[in-house]
Amino acid sequence: MQSVSNNHKVILRSYFRSKRNRISDRDWADRSTAINNHIVHAKWYNSAKTVHSYVSMNHRKEANTHRLIQEILGSDKRLMVPVMQTNRSLQHVHVQDWNELIPNEWGVMEPKSQVFIEPMDIDVVLVPLLAIDGFGNRLGYGAGYYDSFLKDLAPSTITVGLVFNDFVVKKLPVDSWDIPLDAYITERGFFPCNHNKELPYN
Repeated sequence: MQSVSNNHKVILRSYFRSKRNRISDRDWADRSTAINNHIVHAKWYNSAKTVHSYVSMNHRKEANTHRLIQEILGSDKRLMVPVMQTNRSLQHVHVQDWNELIPNEWGVMEPKSQVFIEPMDIDVVLVPLLAIDGFGNRLGYGAGYYDSFLKDLAPSTITVGLVFNDFVVKKLPVDSWDIPLDAYITERGFFPCNHNKELPYN
């Protein structure tokens, strides 16, 4: 039986999916570019040696990470990307070339390689979401892939959600298994949520 929180999340997911789908292609591209620019100029990004990033589903108008991934691949950073497993968990692969990525059955770009790496030394995780609140609580897609991943990260890892500004809300419903993010970034800039963790902001 679903909790009241879960029932509320189902309604919110439908609302925010519909709202995001209504963003024009030009607006989506411009906002995504602004988010990417904030990331590549941030101290927390530039000091990171290993970056874990989702590969955006652009047909669903997630904040576009394709250009950012190309930037990471052209740098001296190590790129890790997630691979979805049938048990609703994520495994992680080190990618060295964009051409290693191919669409899976859901249209998500994943690496051809199935050589998984334990993500113990990840410095930054860029997290997909539908909406977020000022406490770092994220509204995901409901499958729970990132919930199990986020709880196993090292305390030093910085977790950052990528989201458009009008998908930031005052408060989201929270379940006991939800892991809040340290920060989020929108087209307007970087916003810390975890005030107990010292983050390099600039």
